[in-house]
Amino acid sequence: MPSILFLADPDGPPSNNNIETLPAAFEAAGWLTVLGTHSLSWLDGAVYAGREQLTDFDLVWPIGLGKRHDFIDRMQLLAHSGARCINPPSAYLLLHGKLMWADLMPLTFASANPEELVPHLPRRERWILKPAAGSFGRGVLRLASTDTNQLFSTMRRSPGEWFLLQQENPDISRGEHRTLVAGGEIVGSYRREPGARGIANLAAGGIASAGQPQGREAEVVELVRARLDGQSVGFAAIDTSGDHLVEVNVANPGGLGTLRQVWQADFGARLVDSVSRWSSLPTNKN
Repeated sequence: MPSILFLADPDGPPSNNNIETLPAAFEAAGWLTVLGTHSLSWLDGAVYAGREQLTDFDLVWPIGLGKRHDFIDRMQLLAHSGARCINPPSAYLLLHGKLMWADLMPLTFASANPEELVPHLPRRERWILKPAAGSFGRGVLRLASTDTNQLFSTMRRSPGEWFLLQQENPDISRGEHRTLVAGGEIVGSYRREPGARGIANLAAGGIASAGQPQGREAEVVELVRARLDGQSVGFAAIDTSGDHLVEVNVANPGGLGTLRQVWQADFGARLVDSVSRWSSLPTNKN
């Protein structure tokens, strides 16, 4: 029987239902599933999550990034543990977010200094300003080419924080697609349309429906999927709209429950099958 250890923050508010849907999918496929904690220790030459030694499991799956203050220490312990992780620890540092993927996004500038971004405003009529490390649609601001003061005031409220000044994607107002990939394979996609706040992220009131990328958007998904597979990433979400990438999430992408809801199908079984093939572990369905 293959075994999997999920690492989560039991005291923090869940950002999605992954702490429920992911273990349930592996349990249904016959895996021994254990829920552990992000709090890691180095004891007697081995890495533990509470009482669980990481190398006792066939696969270790962190759900989320955990606390910011000890993130680097935990990534070093994960890398040094010898355990097989769903994503390599380096992926959480290098591949999660926006800056690493700017070549597939609309025209983008990034800096922690507003004076470096302001000169680019006149180049386009409409822009999006957003925190480089933001999530769930928080802090996203639409700017016109003349909104110099608004750019300055927004960035000065978060001194030292990196922001992206990005040409507004005309397709984003009509929605975007989320595509989940697992074990190097596409598990499924669905469409997210903006809600009352004008943001497609479901945590910000977006509306989900059945749909999948087509044309150039599907090509962008495949480019990202191939890059992720080349970096041994076992689970991620790719968000796209029109001809462009919106974001890549390797830390804790939600969507498994949404896929089931909008398509009325068991995508959990498909995810486990993909991960099993990728990790060369059997799936023992009851």
